[in-house]
Amino acid sequence: AQLAAAEQAATAARAAEAAKAAAAAEAAKAAESFKIFVRNVGKEPLEVADAAGKAATKPLAAAKPGEAAGEGEFAYVTTGSKLTLRSGDWRVEVETYAPAPGEMGLKIRDRAATPIIVEHGGDFATVATGVTKAYAAKHSEFFWVKETPATKEGRRGAGVAAFRLDDAEKAKAAEALKQ
Repeated sequence: AQLAAAEQAATAARAAEAAKAAAAAEAAKAAESFKIFVRNVGKEPLEVADAAGKAATKPLAAAKPGEAAGEGEFAYVTTGSKLTLRSGDWRVEVETYAPAPGEMGLKIRDRAATPIIVEHGGDFATVATGVTKAYAAKHSEFFWVKETPATKEGRRGAGVAAFRLDDAEKAKAAEALKQ
């Protein structure tokens, strides 16, 4: 009887360790780091800041006359990170999330005074002020976020895309995210 009880205790301990390891692996996946590419598609400079208000990239220059898009740059993020994109009084939040384990997603929230349009895969969605729209994002798939209606100076907006990190970039991302 004692032997059976000892075997049960050992089995329970192994199961607890396996559950603990699985939970740790799931937590690591949930906090997966990746990078978001942000491109200015407006006619004014675009600021990109993290949730604390710290610049996540340099200010991105606007498109020059005759060009469709201005500067673009990568910002390193983890699941649950928020970036604020701002051009004048136009402001949009982009939050990362995992729609399912191992997947990437973007939540786009309109913080401007007017609705925005999100173009993704040929579909156009109007997002009202204060509303968040969530999208599952494939590697390098672009979302074009623009103000509506366009002003006489032109339309303000940004292109955003999520990218998985290769092994060489993971250390660089970890260092950038510590700062």
